[in-house]
Amino acid sequence: MTEPVTAITDWILGAFTLALAWRLRRFWRLAFIAAGVASLAGGVYHAFVLRLPYWLGESLWKVTVWSIGTAALYLVIAASTVCLSPRAARTMSTIALVQWITYFLWMFSHDEFVWVIADYAPSMICVVVIYAIGYRRQREAAPFVFAGIGVAIVAAGVQASSLQVGAFNHNDIYHLIQMGSMWLLYKGGAAEIGRPEMVS
Repeated sequence: MTEPVTAITDWILGAFTLALAWRLRRFWRLAFIAAGVASLAGGVYHAFVLRLPYWLGESLWKVTVWSIGTAALYLVIAASTVCLSPRAARTMSTIALVQWITYFLWMFSHDEFVWVIADYAPSMICVVVIYAIGYRRQREAAPFVFAGIGVAIVAAGVQASSLQVGAFNHNDIYHLIQMGSMWLLYKGGAAEIGRPEMVS
């Protein structure tokens, strides 16, 4: 393997996220599936990128970055659906879809992870604002969502750093912290009122 620890932590994050996905419904499930696919594909990329044909490595990376953007899209739609009026939810979902299409087309010719953050960060800010607007209705779910996004911000900061702890580099630590974020977001999705997200 090219980067064994990074690959393994990515696969653990992906498996964990997909396991949580099947306990959710609707747009939350789609968001978690997309995030899980991103981690699994990213793990394969980190493990074998130097041994793969260029086209295959490039394809794996595209799947990774597009899946992250798709997860962000579905998180915004999930939040809008339960926190906003139907009309406002449609408007916000349309804006999110336009952003996703723009991001998808842009990433055809760009590979830098900074563009992933440029797409993901505004989406997470939107989710926070949407849950703040719908806090009175979603008072059980909102704190988990806020905490999950807060942990994701910490994880992103670590990923952008040069932190090294023993055998773990900044990417490895990012994956481990992100598991905490996914658990908190899962708790938020499962606690939503009005649109039960847990499979009964």
